[in-house]
Amino acid sequence: MISTLHNIYYTTFRSVFISWTEKNEMAELNSSLDTLRILDVPLKRELLTRAEIDSLERIFNERSPNPWNAVHALLPEYKVSFDGMIVDHLDRIWLKLTRRSEFQEWLILSNDGEPEKLVQLPKEGILTHVSEHHLGFRADSHLFALYEAIE
Repeated sequence: MISTLHNIYYTTFRSVFISWTEKNEMAELNSSLDTLRILDVPLKRELLTRAEIDSLERIFNERSPNPWNAVHALLPEYKVSFDGMIVDHLDRIWLKLTRRSEFQEWLILSNDGEPEKLVQLPKEGILTHVSEHHLGFRADSHLFALYEAIE
């Protein structure tokens, strides 16, 4: 995965969180886009391995025209450790982890960036929202579940 300016999330306090996934950090900006603070995300950074790069190259070699040279130049040094972010009603930061697991894992950080909990949800589906009453989870176009709130 290529590191980018990943998520922009507006909180109830009119601030914006922006995350850079390769660097495992996020910034909180005010409504004028001035930086209020930078938070380090406490996740282990893993280097992109040679085997993973070779696997990607094989995929691109099957395409015509072959874009591998352009893609290879953009590959990050480190793997992306999270690829989703939600800020809940208590101003906690939920990060969707990318590590291999039989579950979809969300790490809950305090507003100061300290880890609080790990929430495991079914692998397939989307966490749609977090409220004081429940977690909303859409498994597919016909199935929607409400899970007990996380305190």
